[in-house]
Amino acid sequence: MPALTGTLALALLAVASTILLAIVTLVTRRKLQRADERSRLGEGALDAVPHAVFVVDALRAGRPNIYVNTAYSALTGYGAREAVAAGFDALSIFADPANVAELDGRSEAATGMRARVRRRDGTTFPAKLDLSVLPRTDGARYIVGLLERVETGERATDRTPAARLSAAPTDAFLSWLTHELRSPLNACVMWLDVLALAPQPDRLAKAVDALKRNLARQTRLVSDLSDAAKLSSPASELRVERLDLVALVKRGLDAWQLLAIGKELALRPLIELETAPIDGDPERLLQALGHLLDNAINSTPAGGSVSLRVHAAGGNCVVEVEDAGAALSAEDAANLFTPLWRAPTSAKERPGLGLGLAVAQRIAVRHGGTLAATNGASGARFVLTLPLAAPRAIDTPA
Repeated sequence: MPALTGTLALALLAVASTILLAIVTLVTRRKLQRADERSRLGEGALDAVPHAVFVVDALRAGRPNIYVNTAYSALTGYGAREAVAAGFDALSIFADPANVAELDGRSEAATGMRARVRRRDGTTFPAKLDLSVLPRTDGARYIVGLLERVETGERATDRTPAARLSAAPTDAFLSWLTHELRSPLNACVMWLDVLALAPQPDRLAKAVDALKRNLARQTRLVSDLSDAAKLSSPASELRVERLDLVALVKRGLDAWQLLAIGKELALRPLIELETAPIDGDPERLLQALGHLLDNAINSTPAGGSVSLRVHAAGGNCVVEVEDAGAALSAEDAANLFTPLWRAPTSAKERPGLGLGLAVAQRIAVRHGGTLAATNGASGARFVLTLPLAAPRAIDTPA
């Protein structure tokens, strides 16, 4: 566990560097606003973006790029001057004819597209392509593309962060972590570009929503890292007080109901106790409950339901959260509470660090309780057990 804590400390340094990069990019972008549209696209601010960036006025066969950044040159092997020269075809870097047919003449935004990129030396590699559309002042539009190389082969035979962490603790973990942290940051940068280059009122609400959503995701990632590091240390303290676990559950119900509604799900609470006095840290316990509900809601397909049951058993208060997703496999059961581990079926669909359930279990253990997972009637069932507090002695007058 000390090794993990040390790695997380390095990860937090990587977070700080990433945030600094964003600040530098934003400051540079303000300077770009004072230049004309063409020069703004060619300024060095975009060179700070870690992904390969290319800009075209129309993504059509035979049309060159207007701008490429340094990362584009490093990824493709084409120099900046070569990639924007009149004889260069912006679509020539795509090796798969299906990609070329899909992209030729495209004028709409798209994210998460799979592509096969051909380098200048003829070698090819798989990549992820995101496209954004930026209107110009003359009524035309720019197409901005972001390319990111995707690992394959032996390096990708096991994509779980836990496996990569065990194979190369620092480098693999930080490489993967940086990718997770960059994703929401890159989305914010793209929308800020939209506002800077085309500050149209109809785009403002959409841009603000995207910025808030991605910044919230980034905050969650950093918070999970910080929590995992704190709870890994025996020296970390809980703010223990006498509290009512039933009241704590009810306190979080409104937020969990809204989260479920947003995913087109039904949250069905069943609270069988009037009160459940325990000694614990209310904020940490609410955090653990939040991780369990968040996991259940994200595991359940639209139209399904998540059940939340609170009852007593053998001097304990028991909170059961059951989803309507896939049943737990033997691999899931063995690794579910391992820090940084994520089920292979969910790793591609759900972004995150794979720390939520591990943090929830550590909170349970620090409170003298347990957190276990089994297969329920419709999906996975998580059972949080916490000891009920002993009644306090009533003082009597002498």
